[in-house]
Amino acid sequence: MIRQQGYILVTVMVALVVLATVAARLDARVADFRTHLGRWQQWADDQSALISARDQVLFVMATRQLSQAGFGGGADVLRVDGRPYRLPSGVWVSVQDARGLISVSTPDPLVMRNVLLQHGVSDKLIEPLLDKLADYTDVDNLRRLNGAEADEYHAQKLAPPRNDWLISPYELRLVLGWNGLSKLVARGGDLFTVSRESWINPNTAPPEVLAALPGATPEGVKAALARRETMLFISYSDLLAATGIILPDDPVAFFPSSFYRLRLGLEHGLKAIEYHIILTPGAPTLPWQILETRFIDRPEQAAFDGAMPPFPKPLAATADE
Repeated sequence: MIRQQGYILVTVMVALVVLATVAARLDARVADFRTHLGRWQQWADDQSALISARDQVLFVMATRQLSQAGFGGGADVLRVDGRPYRLPSGVWVSVQDARGLISVSTPDPLVMRNVLLQHGVSDKLIEPLLDKLADYTDVDNLRRLNGAEADEYHAQKLAPPRNDWLISPYELRLVLGWNGLSKLVARGGDLFTVSRESWINPNTAPPEVLAALPGATPEGVKAALARRETMLFISYSDLLAATGIILPDDPVAFFPSSFYRLRLGLEHGLKAIEYHIILTPGAPTLPWQILETRFIDRPEQAAFDGAMPPFPKPLAATADE
């Protein structure tokens, strides 16, 4: 009888151990589920904040008067040179005038050459790259001297060229030759636009684009960036005298366009959202069109060092009404 009681005790202890193990695993599963649920909730909250911020900025862009500096006027203007602002929600936003970027639809050969040299491309490879870009977008199947048409793409097991305008600056990764410049094409939205305007606006161009312009020097670029903080350039002669940079004498080049790159992100997010938009004030529906949306790595310009200016208060208040 004593021996049987011993067996019962062992059986009960084993059962308790099994139950404790199962309970521990269930508890771990529940804790893991709660963690994942919290992450999904945080992601949903972040997306809601980003979409709300996007709509606020688009509303401002659609309803405020466009000036040479940006949207609005005076000290509360929303500048369109890509500088980041912080909204009250904590979302940072930046608006970049596409006229401050380099067009890959109607590229200036000298400017393209300079920006390629900046990024370490050998001089002997530049003409082939420009020819291949031109062959990718033209409507014929005639190959330029250093270009590439469908046969060359087929030989590399790549999709044939579009033979039409590019629809995104990131489409450069599909162009033969350019597909080997991974670091450059990954930054397509930083430097390039698919807008067919050939002008480059020195009042909104980022430093790398300014440095690629004819006559640009490191000192001239610094002078341009410092000058436009307080006084925008209004003419070819004004720009040349102040910086040594040479642009065509066309007054349109010194004003923003209808095309913009809009970026939004959060401090704790590894990714930002990039929109390419066109303002369409005469459209029967929305006064803007979103041409492209993509997730990108958080840009270096959005370094969160506490120095980021707040979104202009009157504009933020208008958007919230």
